[in-house]
Amino acid sequence: MAPPGLPCSPGPPGLRACRACDRVCPRPQLPGRKPPDIRTASTHTEYMTPTPAMTHTSLKLRPLPTPVSLTTGSVLVIVDAPDSYPCRRCLHDGLVGETMRLVSYDAFLGVSPYTGAGPIFVHENGCEQFERSEQSKELDEQSEGGGVPEQLRRRLLAVRAYDTAHFMVASELVEGSDLEETARQMFASAEVAYLHVHFARAGCFAVRIDPG
Repeated sequence: MAPPGLPCSPGPPGLRACRACDRVCPRPQLPGRKPPDIRTASTHTEYMTPTPAMTHTSLKLRPLPTPVSLTTGSVLVIVDAPDSYPCRRCLHDGLVGETMRLVSYDAFLGVSPYTGAGPIFVHENGCEQFERSEQSKELDEQSEGGGVPEQLRRRLLAVRAYDTAHFMVASELVEGSDLEETARQMFASAEVAYLHVHFARAGCFAVRIDPG
């Protein structure tokens, strides 16, 4: 058992797994939210089998869902290696020699305990913002990932699902090539309003996904 007063370490969603004493402790209850059943809680999220309707549900990728400032606290950088500086505006990686800015950015459109600024790269001289849906014909012809940009498809991703009150209700760690399928499975739940995708290794925001 843990020494008296030793707090539990964060564990799976809805639970707190104490690394010191092997206990599983419920998280503090939020007003208006049903407490988790610790008898049936699991560290793995189970999703329903995709139906034909789910398979054809479009996904809207939304880069920079909130305004980004290129002046306040930003740092100018020169791309010195390929596939290393992902621009969150156009969803392409910067090319060697291009100028980019490293800025602090918060992607949340509402008030939530999960809000918080983090670092992202954007092109310094501007670029066309990615605004097309996942089912766009042009994108489908360019890749095998259902229109998901290569910048996302070749990286390990953390996908976080939020409800309309901006509370996290599910999360998954996936290869970018599985993003499309994972997103559709998450949107099969009526509780899920939108997704935030993060680059898992660096932890920074990549893109928001809405149901199309």
